[in-house]
Amino acid sequence: MDIDPTTMDAEAYRPERTTTQLQLLVIREEGATTHPLPRSGRLTIGRAETNDVSIDHVLMSRDHAVIHVDQAIEVEDLGSRNGTRVRGETLSPGDRRVVQPGQAIEFGGTMCLIQVIEPTAKARGFTTHAHFEALLDEACQGARGANTPLAVLRIRLPEELTGRALISAMEGGWSPKDLAASYAPGEYEVLLRGRPREDVERWVARLEATLPKVEIGWATCPEDGLSGDALLEAAGRRPTGKKAEGYVLVDPAMQDLYRIGERVAQGSISILLLGETGVGKEVLAESLHRTSPRRDGPYVRINCAALAETLLESELFGYEKGAFTGATRAKAGLLETGHQGTVFLDEIGELPLPTQAKLLRVIEQRTVQRLGSLEPRKIDVRFLAATNRDLEAEVLRGTFRRDLYFRLNGVSLRVPPLRDRRGEIPPLARRFVKLIADELARPVPEISQRAMALLVAYHWPGNIRELKNVIDRAVLLSPDDRLEPEHLPLDKLGLDQGRPEVPLPAPTAPVDEDPERARILAALEACGGNQTRAARMLGMGRRTLAGRLDRFQIPRPKKG
Repeated sequence: MDIDPTTMDAEAYRPERTTTQLQLLVIREEGATTHPLPRSGRLTIGRAETNDVSIDHVLMSRDHAVIHVDQAIEVEDLGSRNGTRVRGETLSPGDRRVVQPGQAIEFGGTMCLIQVIEPTAKARGFTTHAHFEALLDEACQGARGANTPLAVLRIRLPEELTGRALISAMEGGWSPKDLAASYAPGEYEVLLRGRPREDVERWVARLEATLPKVEIGWATCPEDGLSGDALLEAAGRRPTGKKAEGYVLVDPAMQDLYRIGERVAQGSISILLLGETGVGKEVLAESLHRTSPRRDGPYVRINCAALAETLLESELFGYEKGAFTGATRAKAGLLETGHQGTVFLDEIGELPLPTQAKLLRVIEQRTVQRLGSLEPRKIDVRFLAATNRDLEAEVLRGTFRRDLYFRLNGVSLRVPPLRDRRGEIPPLARRFVKLIADELARPVPEISQRAMALLVAYHWPGNIRELKNVIDRAVLLSPDDRLEPEHLPLDKLGLDQGRPEVPLPAPTAPVDEDPERARILAALEACGGNQTRAARMLGMGRRTLAGRLDRFQIPRPKKG
């Protein structure tokens, strides 16, 4: 059921008109949780554990609000200390406000949404990777005997989407014979039976149009292979999904980094990408592959932290039939599927020591030996690796092999944190605003100078990933075509919650022209003019800040 938020006051959404189930989506920094709504009745919300939905947040009252589900869905504030807001309006205690599915509700500092769950989507789930492989082999045998087509899809979702989004996107195109499996966090496999090749192309196009930034590879039987292994490998070699968006390269250090990357990508030397979590190492790795001579080969991304240690070796190196209990057939490993292409080992610092020794042999000899096999198989692979750990320190501690470190560190590229390239925050923020607005099918809001100054001033410990989460939340909370400071998580950005009504001064120069000046203005405002606290927030000394005030002709705040 499609809900148009622009017509929410025209007619109340009536739950009894449909058999769909409603749920409350609670969005927090550490993740999102869902809670089913009754078909009729009340759902209480607050910090106390006696509530139907208990949210442990400093701005949440013990008994904060209640959602009434009857002829319509209504939200009532129970006299909370920090308020309940619907479409930017704060409810008075005891006041009820009609809400619609998809409409943002803010309880204190926690954003929530009412969602509709179609019964078919709720019933559909993901099987395991092992079960998927077994059924895929059976399906291939049946397809060969009956001469019926089948297809395999390998799907990778961006971090902001979950498997539920994939299931919802696939609804309406499912057949009872189809199967979906979860391979790793954010990565899925789908088996489609009885569909000719042109139908599969339409199916893939539909998913790409529905899910932003999804990456899809696909293969059909018998055109691309007759076995499950052949189809999975072919699907990995045909990435028909959307490519990554163009880069934001404003900072000179990032421009130099990508220029160096283009140069070293032309060879086959291993490259080690270093940097904090969320700085963009994965984007750089994809850029290295696309600018290399191997661009037409497969690009295999392996998250070393996502695969369980018990499965890691069999997934990396593959296995022969009978190698262990349950190995009913031979299977090629992920390293083999990257033949004549690039293998990106993400979170390489999480690799267990026994697996490190086997990976070292692969890099040195360019051969892979499946579990249970006596014969090594030659591979032609270019290795990229990434980590947020200090591998030299790990080597000294004995948790990472020195020889493997030297093999992977043919060239090391360090991606600077976002706080060291603040000039990229405005264009990144605008890009994320456009992405989420397009996803919500609403006009792209403008970021006010005061809001942008706050974004530029914040130190972003979670880097680009954290920036995107903040922007997504702000777009959902903004009721109109402009993002203001009140739509940002002011407690996260370091502002005093006791005086949210004090407006931030607009920078006298556009943020894009003087990002450092905007940072200083926002920090001084956030610290109430206290230059010592502002200097600490900006990561500079008190005298350095004084010099910058003179340089940018910013009046010295008066003491007291």
